[in-house]
Amino acid sequence: GDITFTLPTSDGSNGQMLTTNGSGVLSWTTAGGCFVAGTKVLMADGTSKNIEDVVIGDKLVGRFQTNTVVELDIVLLSDRGLYSFNDGPYFVTSDHPVLTVAGWKSIDPEETRKRDGERLYNELVGSLEIGDILVTADGEVELQSIKWKDGYDSSTPLYNFFLDGDSSYFANDYLFQRLHGKQFLNI
Repeated sequence: GDITFTLPTSDGSNGQMLTTNGSGVLSWTTAGGCFVAGTKVLMADGTSKNIEDVVIGDKLVGRFQTNTVVELDIVLLSDRGLYSFNDGPYFVTSDHPVLTVAGWKSIDPEETRKRDGERLYNELVGSLEIGDILVTADGEVELQSIKWKDGYDSSTPLYNFFLDGDSSYFANDYLFQRLHGKQFLNI
């Protein structure tokens, strides 16, 4: 059948893409990349690889299955800051969903909505908080601290991927999710 898209009334800015809410309503977003270079990704063979070294076709350990990288998603940090969990390295942006025992959460759900659209936002059960139990590659761990740091060079690359399967993968031992299937229209 026919699909009708409703375009935004304003122009986007440089580097933005159109995203849909799933019902054909389009809005501008600055999508993509959530992890800095050096973030360790758990491969299907049990080894770890720096996120910047992951290539199309690599197989990653996911929540329920092995997921294959089908496309790389690399953008610039821009005006975002980076976060660390439990005094680990600063490695992730506020919008990327991480799995807790209660379900998927992000540090800033509204930022998730802004950058990734309604579909991923609607999978969240709330904001990530101290005391949440995070799912890790080795089991579970209590979130004891979330730290934020800004002042990074705005041209710092951020890395992510589009995956098949359940679109989840372990980054620095925590289980993160990427929206199922590609949702962006580059125009």
